[in-house]
Amino acid sequence: MEILKRAGGRDIVIGEVGPGSIIGEMALIDSQPRMATARTTTDTVVNTIPREAIKARLDKLEKFDPVLRRLMGMFVDRMRDLRYMSADS
Repeated sequence: MEILKRAGGRDIVIGEVGPGSIIGEMALIDSQPRMATARTTTDTVVNTIPREAIKARLDKLEKFDPVLRRLMGMFVDRMRDLRYMSADS
């Protein structure tokens, strides 16, 4: 699959992922809009992970290890901040 961002009225490929990859993970972790979109380049089988399933796991992690859960949130926040910084340059 290609990972795409819209810029200047066109789609720009910013990455590619292959079998076994997970996409859209940041939106599942922080419930914010996705930063990019994906497009298949070959026949593809996609499995979805329901938001509720991830939320249940994150809730368990919060109870078991709140520091690790907070670190996950911080990593996602920083990745989103990098998106805006690179868009400004």
